[in-house]
Amino acid sequence: MSSNIETLVYDRKARDEFFANYDKLIKWCKDFGFLKAAMDHAQNKKRLIEHVSLLD
Repeated sequence: MSSNIETLVYDRKARDEFFANYDKLIKWCKDFGFLKAAMDHAQNKKRLIEHVSLLD
């Protein structure tokens, strides 16, 4: 059984879906005024993308 990070590395469809949902979370935070949470999630998303892309 693979870990979640392995899924993001090997399964492009799962990766695209994961980050699309992450975008929805960030938008929701912004829309409801949770700007600190939106910023934290956006920074985490950026970090995850950078890490996963190292293995592309």
